[in-house]
Amino acid sequence: MARDHYLPRTYLRNFTPEYLTGKKGGIIEVYSLWSERHRSASISKHVGFELDFYDNHPLDKAWQDLEEKWPETVGALQSRSTAAVVVDTLLSFLAIQFVRVPTMMERVSRQLSLRNMKTVDIEFEGRKTKAAVMDMVKTSDVLDTIATMLPGIKQSATDEYVWTCYHDPFRLKFITCDNPCHYNWTTGESFLPLALDLGLFGTLSDKGRKPSVRHRQISHEDIRKFNRLTIENAKRFVYCHTSSKRLVDRIKRHRSDTLVDPMHGGRSFANEPTTGDPIAMFKRLEALRKKDRELGEEK
Repeated sequence: MARDHYLPRTYLRNFTPEYLTGKKGGIIEVYSLWSERHRSASISKHVGFELDFYDNHPLDKAWQDLEEKWPETVGALQSRSTAAVVVDTLLSFLAIQFVRVPTMMERVSRQLSLRNMKTVDIEFEGRKTKAAVMDMVKTSDVLDTIATMLPGIKQSATDEYVWTCYHDPFRLKFITCDNPCHYNWTTGESFLPLALDLGLFGTLSDKGRKPSVRHRQISHEDIRKFNRLTIENAKRFVYCHTSSKRLVDRIKRHRSDTLVDPMHGGRSFANEPTTGDPIAMFKRLEALRKKDRELGEEK
C-alpha cells in the first residue's frame, strides 16, 4: 500500500534539525495534542501520511510534480526573491496544502454527504417517522470536488491578497502541524509556516492596492503569535525540530477542543464505501436503547 503524504516530505524536511545543520536524517519531533507526550519520528515512515489516502487520484501525481520544485522555491525565498516564478510556485503550494489535508477532505466529504442525503420512512420505538441518512462518499468524489475548487483558491491568493514572507533570525523557530495552513473564515487572514525560519502571512488587500509578496524580518512576539495559530489549527499533532517542555505547555494552553466533539468522530469518505441498510441500522439502535432502559430499571 502506498504512503500518501498529505504533508510532503520535502515540506516536513524544513522543520527538522538537518534544515539548520545541513546533515541528513529526516527526523522530526512529534507532539500529540492529547497525550501530552512527544517522540522522535521519521518524516518518511511515520509522519504526515495515510495509506492509500488519495486512491491513485490524478491530483496526487500533479501535487508531486509541484513538490519537486519546493526546495528551490524555499531557497529563493531565503534570498528574499519576489520573482514571478517563485511567487507562483509559492502560492500554488499554499493553495494545494490548504486542501490536501484530512481536515479539508473531511469538510468536503461531509458537504457531499449532506448534498446526497436520503430520507427514509421508519418505525422507531412504536412511532412511524422519517429519518435522514447520509452515506459515506468516495475518495475520488472528494478529490474531484477539490480539483474544481483549487483554481479559484489559487486565483484568490494571487489576486486578492498581500503576502508577507517573514524571516526568523532568532533561536525561537516556527513550528508546523498536521493541518498547517491556517485560514480565518471571518477575516480571510491566512498563515502557512514554510520552514523553521520562514512563515507566510496573508491579508486581503485594500481596494486599489496591488496584491503583492514582500519580505520582512519577524519579531519574537509575532513568532509566538503564529506558533499559537499553528497549535490552534492542529488536529492531532504538532511538529518541531527539537524537544521542548515549553512547547508542551503551550500546546496544552492553546490546542483546539474540536476532537472532543462526537460529531467530528469517524471518517465520512472511503476508497470503496459500502452502503448499509438504514432500516436495519435503526432497528439495532432501537434494540440497544431498549436494553439500556431494561438495565436501568434493574438497578
